[in-house]
Amino acid sequence: MNTQDDSHQKNLPRFLVNKSLPIIQTPIAYIVAERIKFCVMEGVFSSGQRLTETQLCEQMGVSRTTIRKAFVLLESEGVLEKSPGLGMTVSSLPESERNIFREVLDPLFHTAQRLAKGRISKKEAKQIQELSDEIVLLWDMLEERAFSEDELKHLQQLDFCFHQKISKASRNPLILECIEMIMKKPSALACYHHEDKKLREEHRKIHQSLLLSLGINS
Repeated sequence: MNTQDDSHQKNLPRFLVNKSLPIIQTPIAYIVAERIKFCVMEGVFSSGQRLTETQLCEQMGVSRTTIRKAFVLLESEGVLEKSPGLGMTVSSLPESERNIFREVLDPLFHTAQRLAKGRISKKEAKQIQELSDEIVLLWDMLEERAFSEDELKHLQQLDFCFHQKISKASRNPLILECIEMIMKKPSALACYHHEDKKLREEHRKIHQSLLLSLGINS
């Protein structure tokens, strides 16, 4: 019996049979940090929301020490940030996460725009123009003052509606289905950043180019 066991062990990888090698376990703080990050990505914890040690201890069944270690990890990654008077809050979507969405959405929007050129109706063109005018008005307001979180979210929603209208004009249901599936992710709206002036100017140029390519007067 022992001979069979010895023979079987010879066929196993060395790290499984060598008892002198340490067993590497993932620290619980890393696991908790990943769970919090997942909640942020899925919109369970929204941008600017305050996270407390007491709240997370109760929800996750771990100690305050573990939560503190997870906070340190997430702050170093830019997922959380310390806000004066609030403690630890959820950061706006990190650039790396924005890029994940844009790497998929930008090519879909570009293809939709190319297909929409010869297929767009006058009614759709008018709706797209009206959306663009409203977005430009909000961009101009952003030059004068900072927006609240709700105002920024409204601007992001308008911008998505603008691209969605163009996607519908492509008459390609598969493109539209893919876009809508991605945009169901709560964090997806934040992938188009309007707070930064330089990025806003780039976005304005993209809008103008889209309208011209579709034959819509900007």
